[in-house]
Amino acid sequence: APAPAPASNEWMTPTHILDRARRALGGIDLDPASSDEAQARVRAGIYYTRAHDGLAQDWPIGARVWLNPPYCGRPGARPWVERLLRHTTWGGAGIVLLHAATETPWAQGLMDAGVVCFPARRLRFVAPGGRPGGNAPRGQMIVGVGVDLDLFSAAFRDLGIVLQATL
Repeated sequence: APAPAPASNEWMTPTHILDRARRALGGIDLDPASSDEAQARVRAGIYYTRAHDGLAQDWPIGARVWLNPPYCGRPGARPWVERLLRHTTWGGAGIVLLHAATETPWAQGLMDAGVVCFPARRLRFVAPGGRPGGNAPRGQMIVGVGVDLDLFSAAFRDLGIVLQATL
């Protein structure tokens, strides 16, 4: 049975997802929604913690962004997705890991702008202290925006289906 939804925003991305993101992006320059502990896995050139408020910070033009935004509480994923989309209009690239809330306007806009991987299995996030977590309570999606489509597909296709919006 799936683990209950975490009450904390500090659940970290599994290493195998980060390895794929690094391959697809060619490295990670910025992690704007991070923690000191998460950086042992992410290894971004620049990262912001909750205390820094990554939404209020400058994101370097052209930076390759890894984003696993907070899911719990307010404001939720929407402002992070909007910020990532703005960043990519200035030549940046990013990969974001989110609940597969495909019915939301922010998810629709994100998927329309990029390429998405829907993992075939629920992800197991990493709990604070490095403990393995249970399966996520719902499905996830990993979306690349401003990324090389072939590199993204090669990095994520063994994880699940990879789709790109078409006209």
